[in-house]
Amino acid sequence: MPCISLSNISYTFPNGFNLFKDISLSFGPGVSGLIGVNGCGKSTLSKIAAGLLQPSSGSISKPQNVKYLPQISISPGNKTIVDLLDISEEFRAFQRITAGNGDENDFKILDDDWLIEERINRALNQMRLIGFDPDTPAINLSGGEIVRATLASLYTQNYEFVILDEPTNHLDKDGRALVVETIKNISRSAGVIIVSHDRQLLRQVDRIFELSNLGIKVFGGGYDLYHEIRTAESEAARLT
Repeated sequence: MPCISLSNISYTFPNGFNLFKDISLSFGPGVSGLIGVNGCGKSTLSKIAAGLLQPSSGSISKPQNVKYLPQISISPGNKTIVDLLDISEEFRAFQRITAGNGDENDFKILDDDWLIEERINRALNQMRLIGFDPDTPAINLSGGEIVRATLASLYTQNYEFVILDEPTNHLDKDGRALVVETIKNISRSAGVIIVSHDRQLLRQVDRIFELSNLGIKVFGGGYDLYHEIRTAESEAARLT
């Protein structure tokens, strides 16, 4: 299974402030948790890992097909279900072509992905959104259904790595359980990185990366083992 490797990554803001410097780590198979205090650079580091943001220095090695999913919003505005699936441009091109109104650019956008509608329906079924139309306005969905549709985007392609940024923020118990279930399903075939403060969610991970102003530190196991080790370290430091 592929991995994401970051070597001597630094990120400096235009005003000269160094968010982090010379970070080196590798995210491998299974589920990795990325934690740290607010403002330490977790989201920035995860976007760099996804290839969405260029570091100020350092190098990145990653698979081609990486999906970054920002914090889920249950206020979708004017979006439709297919917008939540993050595949609307391709699907609109498919609709125009199959209706006989497609042009050369539509064929370029679709890129011979003639199974897109089937894949969308399969993704929605995976999240138990049976009978929903991709064109349904998201405002007509309940909060839980919006969460399901957003998470369904993870099933629209065979991603090699998935990065989830605070996936359980503002979700109720059922929404959080759905996130956990989805992560378990996705991690069978793809690497997963979770940026989160959610202790229950972090209990599901295989390892934890803690980002701080001292750099990055890796802990094997989930949150409970991490907490036990950090408590022991703090106690040892207090006694010295």
